[in-house]
Amino acid sequence: MRRKPSWAALKKAADERILIIDGAMGTMIQQRKLGEDHYRGQRFADHSKDVKGNNDLLVLTQPEIIEEIHGEYLAANADIIETNTFNAQRISMADYHMQDLAFYDWFYRTQSHGTGGKFSFFGTFTGTQGTCS
Repeated sequence: MRRKPSWAALKKAADERILIIDGAMGTMIQQRKLGEDHYRGQRFADHSKDVKGNNDLLVLTQPEIIEEIHGEYLAANADIIETNTFNAQRISMADYHMQDLAFYDWFYRTQSHGTGGKFSFFGTFTGTQGTCS
């Protein structure tokens, strides 16, 4: 298997020290006390279902908030920043009638942020959250 150069850099850093991953993204978002309009943004202003609480959607509708949170984690010396895509999959998005929203929308919008010269990595994670019956 051929790996990207970033993999070698990540392995080298991990061999040299303990790497710190960012913290609770949901908690950081909740502290901002965002309303329904924040979650909707312009793109989803007319969406048929409430979307407040769909934190992953903020990558698309409020990218500056996500960048700000990433910046706070970098300032706290995090080495690995997650992409805020835990629920960016069909099962969880179905709760908001957004299951057909393409995954690439999230990953395309997730980009590296200025790190002030600090070396960091981005990690993408999507969970398998859903409803059990």
